[in-house]
Amino acid sequence: LAMTDVDREQHEAFGKRANGRVWDLLGQAERTADEDRELVDAVHASLWHWRYAGTLLHEQRGEWLVSHVYALLGRANAALAHAQRCWDLTTEAGIEGFDYAYACEALARAHAIGGDAENAAQRRDRAEAAASKVADDEDRAIFEGDIAAGPWASLGYKSAGDPPT
Repeated sequence: LAMTDVDREQHEAFGKRANGRVWDLLGQAERTADEDRELVDAVHASLWHWRYAGTLLHEQRGEWLVSHVYALLGRANAALAHAQRCWDLTTEAGIEGFDYAYACEALARAHAIGGDAENAAQRRDRAEAAASKVADDEDRAIFEGDIAAGPWASLGYKSAGDPPT
């Protein structure tokens, strides 16, 4: 990407701050409509800054996070568009392991939110299979916690531990 009037170090600092704000907002038990708007703004700001400061892996992870935010907000089309971009970056770069599992999870969750249970289940199975091969126990546990968290609308349960209704 062409550099903006902000240098790489500034992009990195702003990217970290925006990313941190996203996770702060996601960590809240409840958010207001204004906080949800801030969440969307912050996640896009984080992705934009990391495109200039980071690597392709940073961009892939940023696309995952944007998709994740939209899925949690129930905005299926946006979640799917960013999940697909995350997937495209993953496959184009040959990204494997932990980040491959997350790319599968993003597509699974976006399809679930959009009501496409068949694609959601297939992608979720792929994500879980990929995660089972992640060698680092801590990384695998982080992924398992994330995939267990809701929502999984079209699959009939709010989280992985809940049986389908």
